[in-house]
Amino acid sequence: MRYLHVAIKNVVREKRRSLLLAGAIAFGLMVIILVGSLADGIMDSFINHQAGMISGHVVVKGYSYSARDNLISWMEKGDPILQKAKDFFGEGDRINRRSTTMGTFISGSEARQQFVMGIDPQLEEDLRDLLILEEGQYLTDEEESGILLSKEIAEELGLKTGDSVLLKTRTLDGVNNVGDFLIQGIIADDLGTVSSMAAFVHRSYLNEVLGIGSEDFTELHLFLEDSRSTDAVTGDFYKFLENENVALVERPENRQKRQEILARLTTENWSGIRYQLSSLEETFTFVYVIGVFLNGTSVLIMLILMGIILVGISNTLRMMIFERRKEIGTMRALGMQRGSVVKLFIVEMQIIALLGVFLGGISALLGGLIIHSITFDLNHTFFSLFLYRGHLTMSFLPMRFVVNGVIIMFLVWLASLLPAGKSAKIDPAKAIHNIS
Repeated sequence: MRYLHVAIKNVVREKRRSLLLAGAIAFGLMVIILVGSLADGIMDSFINHQAGMISGHVVVKGYSYSARDNLISWMEKGDPILQKAKDFFGEGDRINRRSTTMGTFISGSEARQQFVMGIDPQLEEDLRDLLILEEGQYLTDEEESGILLSKEIAEELGLKTGDSVLLKTRTLDGVNNVGDFLIQGIIADDLGTVSSMAAFVHRSYLNEVLGIGSEDFTELHLFLEDSRSTDAVTGDFYKFLENENVALVERPENRQKRQEILARLTTENWSGIRYQLSSLEETFTFVYVIGVFLNGTSVLIMLILMGIILVGISNTLRMMIFERRKEIGTMRALGMQRGSVVKLFIVEMQIIALLGVFLGGISALLGGLIIHSITFDLNHTFFSLFLYRGHLTMSFLPMRFVVNGVIIMFLVWLASLLPAGKSAKIDPAKAIHNIS
């Protein structure tokens, strides 16, 4: 405790220098935390808020040949894959049956092609929370032909809630068909590009247009409680199904070969149904590449800042020791041991580091709030994929503060060792007489 008491007095006495050094540490820590939190926030925003609407974290397609020998994805109401998924995934994970198609919306002389997703509204209440409606309401059971259309397409086709719109698409047998939908809601463009990626309709009605049973589905979308490692979970599910002797489309480690294998299915002679598993990581590879880049950048910035902090602390401590060499000589002359001198300087630097860590953490939180409060009007550009409701999301994990704070404290200790050790070797007689 006596070291702490003396160290605090020395830090307060040299408050200007102490604050400058603590400020430098705080700035470095703030940047490290903000970059890391921004990288994680962007990924969380995309994975959980945006891509989750269009594609599950794990997607299962059941491929078979239609009566016209077309390769299609189609699973019937009681498909065994449903029970297999329930056996593998946990209670916190969600299993949604969906039907999808690419069609053309027609209104008068205007037409626009779009991806259409058939859902069970009563089973996808989470989607209600993710979608932002410009006008109208979420899909209801009372209007089976209801549709949620994006604002972009509604404006292009001159439509509003309550209007009818035709959807031209193909049945799973490859026959042209048309469905008549009633617009129940217009999806706002707050979510950027994702807002216009798909229109949402009742699965049962879309199935009617696709020429399959009302309880059938074309894809199984699995939403994970922990969505950080979608590719790893997909691989584990694949191995589970293999052990259950389920017929699967080959899933090699090399992702480029996976598309080649799917293309080969059309040329191979086989019957029955084969299930293909894909992860969100595969579907949106570019986003994960950007995430890896951001995380790599944050690590690089951290290493650079850590190096600067290390050198800065070491040089500052050398200057402090040079200016206080007479004081050191006096303490040594009064009987203070070399080890005690070393401990005193290290404790002083740890106090300054602790102050810097505290200020850095507070600054990072405030900086994150400021960044999150900024609204980015990027419309439907590529960069809008990384926003949620027009804002950058910051993921402030408590462990990030703790780990980075501990690293800073360790580096300060490391940077203090050599200069503090040299201070203990100062000759008392020479120091007292200001002889260098």
